[in-house]
Amino acid sequence: MRAVFGRLDRYLALRMLVITIMVTALMLIVTIALDFLINMGGYKMSSPGQSLLIVYLYWFKLPQLLNLALPTAAVIAALLVCSPMLKRGEFVALSASGVSPPRVALILPFVALGIGLVDCYIGDRITPVASIRTIEIQDQLQNQNRKGRVWEVPATHSSWFVGSEQLLTATIPTMRIVVIASARGLVRADMMQYLGGHWQLSGNLLEFRVNGDGTTDMDRPTQIPLVDDLALPYTPHQLFARLLPRDTMTGNQLMHVGDHGDVAYAWSRWSRSAFPFLAVLMALPVFVRFAHKDNLILGVARSLAAAAVPIFIVTLGGFAAESMPPALAILAGLAVALAPCIWVYRRWRL
Repeated sequence: MRAVFGRLDRYLALRMLVITIMVTALMLIVTIALDFLINMGGYKMSSPGQSLLIVYLYWFKLPQLLNLALPTAAVIAALLVCSPMLKRGEFVALSASGVSPPRVALILPFVALGIGLVDCYIGDRITPVASIRTIEIQDQLQNQNRKGRVWEVPATHSSWFVGSEQLLTATIPTMRIVVIASARGLVRADMMQYLGGHWQLSGNLLEFRVNGDGTTDMDRPTQIPLVDDLALPYTPHQLFARLLPRDTMTGNQLMHVGDHGDVAYAWSRWSRSAFPFLAVLMALPVFVRFAHKDNLILGVARSLAAAAVPIFIVTLGGFAAESMPPALAILAGLAVALAPCIWVYRRWRL
């Protein structure tokens, strides 16, 4: 008997994995096709190089799309594995022989957990890096200027503001309306360009210096070298990466930055690994009911609604992590979400 059930577990696990791959592939194809149709007007395909950029764009979008598709596909796959068994009365037959539905389907939540861990790894290690390339390519395709950029240089304790920038889309990386605040005062320039491996200010230059007695002097120099307190130790690609949002940073990078919001975001991202497990654990007992044997569509609708409950609870934990210790908030959210899932699964009857 033990060997028979071992084979059944392997059979169900293999079917769920195959269906997950098929559903994921279908979702990716449909999503990419719709995205291309919607955005094709904004892409300039005047040369083979531009067309190749579009291919690269969707290649680097794949990890982001996988993060959307995998958890959903795992839940759909679990329901599709069980639906023919429910339709043919196999759950009823197994229950009559003493094997309860929770035992029959026990392998499916753990397969979903494995899928969730894969999804979490992609979302934490691959998607952030791919997102940077996606943004770079989109900027090149749309010839986009990014406006109103602000950053700090920790090594010099200087703050920088630029009105607009073209770091990767222009032949010469250029930033316009540059304001630099440092210990020596304030510098304003019409333009800053990356020439010969160095940043250079140009156009109308203004420099405000703070004297020892608290007064300020204004000067209009012909050039201001970007050295010492005004040094910008980043190449255009490095600066572009620093100006990107936190969703382009890996979990380790977020934890290294150490800001409360960044740590909370990292923990929220890692909590995604439990989404498929919790959803399948909640959805299966709602779906596999004798009342749904001849009305699978109603069963699917009810089970998907039930699966959304633990996901919503964990998501609330992610919001709470912004205002309390992140690890505590996420772990508490997972515990609160897991409790009703286990209760429903253990009370699962046909």
